[in-house]
Amino acid sequence: MTKNRLVVLAVFLLLCTAVAGFGQENFIRGGELLIMNLPEEAVIFLEEAVLDDPTNARAFLYLGIVYEQLGRLDEAVAAYRRAMARGEANISAHAANNLGNVFFLRQNNAEAERFYTMAIEYDSSFSAAYLGRANTRMLRGDFVNALSDYQEYLMLEPRSPRRMDIMTLVFMVNARLAEEEEERLLAGGLQAEEEDLLLAEELYAEEEDLLLAEELYAEEDFLLAEQLYAEEKDLLLAEELYAEEEDLFLAEQLEAEKEDLLLAEQLRAEEEERLLAEQLRADEKERLLTEQLLAEQLLVARMLAERLLEVERLLAAERLLAERLLAEQQQEALSDEIPVLLEALLEALLDDEYDSEESGLELNTYE
Repeated sequence: MTKNRLVVLAVFLLLCTAVAGFGQENFIRGGELLIMNLPEEAVIFLEEAVLDDPTNARAFLYLGIVYEQLGRLDEAVAAYRRAMARGEANISAHAANNLGNVFFLRQNNAEAERFYTMAIEYDSSFSAAYLGRANTRMLRGDFVNALSDYQEYLMLEPRSPRRMDIMTLVFMVNARLAEEEEERLLAGGLQAEEEDLLLAEELYAEEEDLLLAEELYAEEDFLLAEQLYAEEKDLLLAEELYAEEEDLFLAEQLEAEKEDLLLAEQLRAEEEERLLAEQLRADEKERLLTEQLLAEQLLVARMLAERLLEVERLLAAERLLAERLLAEQQQEALSDEIPVLLEALLEALLDDEYDSEESGLELNTYE
């Protein structure tokens, strides 16, 4: 039941997400957490969602489910009632069905049956409500109506995984009802025989009292006894025919159940084959996706490698340019210093020559 409920919630959430507007963030987030089976976290957002929009029936429905999962049944009942009062027929049907589940858990079968019936009135094709009401009626001893609900559920859900269990239960209940009917008929027959016996005893007493007076009617009494014997024989024959017809009906029912079992096994095998095929397709798709990702990663790696080579070439060109600029700057600096050095060298030579002349004059004077 929980799995089916989560599937329904997922569909509702997709519908709500498609039309979500401002102020529904709490509702959408709460629904997502509920689908993820995180009721402790979902309850916070859903309580805010019903405050944001008190007319949001789905928010009250989700909040009731969360409360029920957390064991807060009284709050769940209140939330379901508000969802049922505010929602469309589909929402109200789910809310009423969940109320039936809560009262079923509380063993309040009368209220559970009432809410399951309300869910069916909202949506006559709501299979879960038929199943819940059938279980409730079984507990209340209303076997005939319970069988009717089980049959309706199987018509709505012909591939239900519970089909064989339900069919077995239906067979057992039918057998029980047949036994009770047979006991009732047998009791009625015994009562009739007892009445006939009392009547016979009364007639016998009267016959003893009037034996002498009724000698003339002895032959007529004999014929009456033969008639009673014939009627009793006919009754026994009728009972034997009824038993044979009942055995034939039981054999036909067993054959039908055997065919249903074979059909169920065939459907199960087909479903397994379909699931296997889907798994193989999913694996193949995943493999192709993995290969595509690897190819894309390889392409990106090649592009990165080419980019790195280009960057290295740019860096090498920048280094050469920098070295060339440095050499040019050094050459320019040297060109600027050459005249200065020549001038300094010339001055030094002139100074040396002047000093030599002075030394020669001083030598001549001394002589």
